[in-house]
Amino acid sequence: MPRGVPTSNRPTTEEKPSTILAAALALFADRGFHATNVPQIAERAGVSVGTLYHYFANKEAIANELYRRLRKELQKAVYVGLPAGVPPAEQFRVVWQRSVAYAMAKPLAFRFLEMHYHSPYLDEASRVLDRAVMIGRDQRMQMGRLSGVLKPVHDEVLNAFIDGAILHLVRAAQEGRLDLTPAVVDQAAACCWQAIKEGWITMDQFTVAGEYGRLSLSFEYVGEGEGARRGQSQGESQGPRQCRGEAAVASWGLQAQGKVWFTTANVSSFYNELHACYQVLAGEATFTTADENLTFTVVFGARGRAEINGTFRESHNPGNSMQFRIQTDQSFVAQTLAELAELVKQYGGE
Repeated sequence: MPRGVPTSNRPTTEEKPSTILAAALALFADRGFHATNVPQIAERAGVSVGTLYHYFANKEAIANELYRRLRKELQKAVYVGLPAGVPPAEQFRVVWQRSVAYAMAKPLAFRFLEMHYHSPYLDEASRVLDRAVMIGRDQRMQMGRLSGVLKPVHDEVLNAFIDGAILHLVRAAQEGRLDLTPAVVDQAAACCWQAIKEGWITMDQFTVAGEYGRLSLSFEYVGEGEGARRGQSQGESQGPRQCRGEAAVASWGLQAQGKVWFTTANVSSFYNELHACYQVLAGEATFTTADENLTFTVVFGARGRAEINGTFRESHNPGNSMQFRIQTDQSFVAQTLAELAELVKQYGGE
């Protein structure tokens, strides 16, 4: 029996395997596999070396048993009971939250799995488990690509964005460089999702402004056109693109803002109508988002004056709504047309 271990603190027969594994985990995570030897594990576990060999053939057997237990534990913690019938972005957010929560709650286990992934001493049983886990993950990614949700890139590229980001966040938190609050975790998940999903992020917007009021529509995400998804070249018509953005309205001291969905066709149609009205300083031009949460009309009057009348409401928050009226003139409209022309040039609008 190792010296210096009080009898009352020695593990019972039933506890010994788990105690040995816990001791090995602490040493492997701290020193690494190669710098840890069997006597050190036995001493930390409070058992003799002979007792350790009664349960495990060697250090490699301990490492493999640990790896399989922790791999299964992580899979259960992250993937079991995922919400069904929700958008892919929400499922990704839940997986991300659970992964970070596991890493923060069990830092030794997380460090061990990260250090020993693909280690040469993993045995066949551990490799079989690894392959099963990765096949499931690859299948989910393949379904995401085929359905147009994820970018059409190699699985390892997607894994690099996801796993690398989680690893950096957890390390920054453990080293005291980042307060990993739920809000920060959600922000990081959103950033990673934007990086791996189909389409791209923009900072484009157009603004319709005037006296005592302003309306802006930002482009947060622009998807591919249907033609692009069918493999047509850039020289061919790609078709309308789905866009997500944020509308912000301020009028006579009132304000409202929220997410809206629209298409490049909505933007192009509004540009054409507004341009035609501007040429003769008469007529009306209407913009309506695809989800109909934002609609407004620019009505031209006498002497180059114009009035913008519209409504905004957010689907998931009915209280976030307002009717608005903004007085404007041709100088403001000219600026709006310039912004719209650049957007139509960049994204098309069929």
